Amino acid sequence: MAVIVVRRGWWLYDGLVELPVDVVGLTYDHDFAVFEEDGTLEPDDKPLEPDADGLIYYVRFRRAGELTAPWSFDWAGTPDLTAAMRIAQDLAPTPIRWE
Repeated sequence: MAVIVVRRGWWLYDGLVELPVDVVGLTYDHDFAVFEEDGTLEPDDKPLEPDADGLIYYVRFRRAGELTAPWSFDWAGTPDLTAAMRIAQDLAPTPIRWE
């Protein structure tokens, strides 16, 4: 299954080099699925509910631009696109220029 790149942005490394950041959407709670597979869920753990578009959003710096598994995300998912973009900005060392 491929990820959906919902927003792509760029931030400056060392004031010189533009590096990418993605906000990607999945139709399921990736973290919940990983913990379920690993057998590390707590009894009261529940998956996140997707937003009205059916997506949960994740931030990626390290593997920005990759469209197939395995995936690596830099923050837990959220069903709120605006919140995911704020999280990305909070993690970036410089302002993000969103496409």
